[in-house]
Amino acid sequence: MAEAKQPAPRPCKRCKATPAPYILRNDPTCRDCYVDYVEAKAGRRLGAVARETRTSAAPAPRRYLAGLSFGASSAVMARVLDGSAKFHSSAKKGSAAAAFEALVVHVDTDLGFDPASSSPSPSPSPRHEEASSSSSPTSPSPTSTSPPPQNCSPAAARLLDRYRARFPNVSFACVHLSRALRLRTVDWAALLPPSQQQRGGERGRDVSPDHDDNGSSSTGISDSERLRRFFDALPSATARADATRLLVRHILLDMALAGSYSALLLGHSTTALAALTLAEVANGRGFSVPWQVNDGPYPVRTYDEPGSGGSSGSSSSSKAEERDTATAEMATATTTAETTTVTQQHVPIFYPMREVFGAEIAQYLELSPELGELVTAAAAAALAPSTTTTTTSAATNGGGSIVSHKDLSIADVMSRYFAGVEGPYEGIVANVVRTTGKLERAGAAGAGPCGLCGMTLDERGDERWAGELGDDDSDGNDDSDGDRRGGGDRKARLCYGCKRSVHG
Repeated sequence: MAEAKQPAPRPCKRCKATPAPYILRNDPTCRDCYVDYVEAKAGRRLGAVARETRTSAAPAPRRYLAGLSFGASSAVMARVLDGSAKFHSSAKKGSAAAAFEALVVHVDTDLGFDPASSSPSPSPSPRHEEASSSSSPTSPSPTSTSPPPQNCSPAAARLLDRYRARFPNVSFACVHLSRALRLRTVDWAALLPPSQQQRGGERGRDVSPDHDDNGSSSTGISDSERLRRFFDALPSATARADATRLLVRHILLDMALAGSYSALLLGHSTTALAALTLAEVANGRGFSVPWQVNDGPYPVRTYDEPGSGGSSGSSSSSKAEERDTATAEMATATTTAETTTVTQQHVPIFYPMREVFGAEIAQYLELSPELGELVTAAAAAALAPSTTTTTTSAATNGGGSIVSHKDLSIADVMSRYFAGVEGPYEGIVANVVRTTGKLERAGAAGAGPCGLCGMTLDERGDERWAGELGDDDSDGNDDSDGDRRGGGDRKARLCYGCKRSVHG
C-alpha cells in the first residue's frame, strides 16, 4: 500500500525560502525573517520617537533613558537600542545620525539588600562609572573619603555586568528602589493615615534632613529598611505590586528629568500593555489608563524639597494599627509640614515594543539563545501561557504553580489571562491596546494631582467607585471636625486606587 504523499513545506511568506517552520501573524516564516520582523517593529517605533520628540528643524542629539526589568521584552529593547547606537556611531561625525545616546537603567527592587551598608563593587567599568555619576544626583562627591556604596544587590550587579558585555554600545546603570524615598515627585504626606496627616506634618516641622549620601538616617533606620516596613504593612499582594510599579516609574521619570533626556523608553509588549490596562481599571484607576498606556508626554509634578526627620513621639494617644504605624513612620521621615506642588513638567514616555506580542518575544528569545541567556527564569516563564507569573514566589515554587491565590496580585492575574488568550485570540489583545489609544487624556484642570500616581484627581469618578462598593467613607475613619479641617485636603490628594493600595 502506497504511503500518503506528504504536502510540500510552505515557503516563507516574506523571502520565499524553505523551510519556514514558524508562524508569524498567521504566515509561515523562516528564522531570519522572524528575527528581522521583531527588531524592525521596535526599530520603527524608535524612529517615531525621534520624530515626535524633535523640538527644532536642526539636528538634535537623541538621548534616551530606558528601563530594564531583566525581563524578556526589556532585554529585546536593550538589543535594539544597542543596534541603533552602533549604527549611529558608525555614521559620519557631525551628521544627525551620529548623535545617539542611550542609558539603560535597572531599578533593583530587592528590599533585603541595603545600599547604605553595602561595600562598593570590586571593579566597575569606566562606562558604568560615567553612567552612574551622570544619572544619580545622590552620588558622593569626588572628594569624599569613603567609597561609594553599591547601588544594587550582588545578583543584579552580576546580571547587569553580563548586559554590559553583551551590549557595549549603550550605557547601563543600576539604582535601588529605596531611592524613591528621596524623590520630590511623590507627595509623601498624602501617604500618611488620614488621622495622622496633620499631626505628621507638625512632627516633621523644624527638623533637618536625616538622610546622608549613603541613604542612612539619623534615627538609625536606613531607607531600604523603612521602605521594607512600608511594603510589609501594605494590605495585599496587589497593593505591594501596585506601589512597586509606581515607585519604579517615579524613579525613572526623576532620572530622565535630572539628565534632560529626550524620552523615557519602557519595554512593555502589546500583551503587557493590555494586561496593564485592565489591571489599572480593576485597581480603581481607570481614568489614568490613557496616560499609563499610550505614548506621549507624561506629567511630572515636583513637590517642595522634603525635609526629613524622625518621629519625636507618638502621634496618637492610642496605639495605631501596624499598617498605619509603618506608613506614618516612612511618610513623616520624608516630608515637610507643608507639601505643595511647585512645578509641573512633562517627560515623553514611549513603548518601542508595543506592536510586538509577548509570545512573539518568547519565540524571538528561542531563536536568539545568546539573548535568552540574559533573561531571568521568572521573566522568561512569564511569557508562557501555562506558567505566566511575575512574582518571585511563584517562580521559586516550580515555574508558575500557584501555591495560594492570595499571593497573586491583580497585575499577575491579568498577565496570566492575556498570555492565555493571546495565541487563539491575539486580535482581542491588540484591540484592547488600540482602543485605549483612542481614549482622551484627562486635562490638568481638576482637584489637583494624586500624591502617589501623579494623575489628575477624578473626584466624581472616585466617589462613584466608593459609592458602588459601599465605601462612601473611603478612609474608614470617623474623623472629628478638627481632623476634617486639618487633614481633609490631605485625604483628597490620593485617588481612589492609591487610597486602596496604601490604606486598604
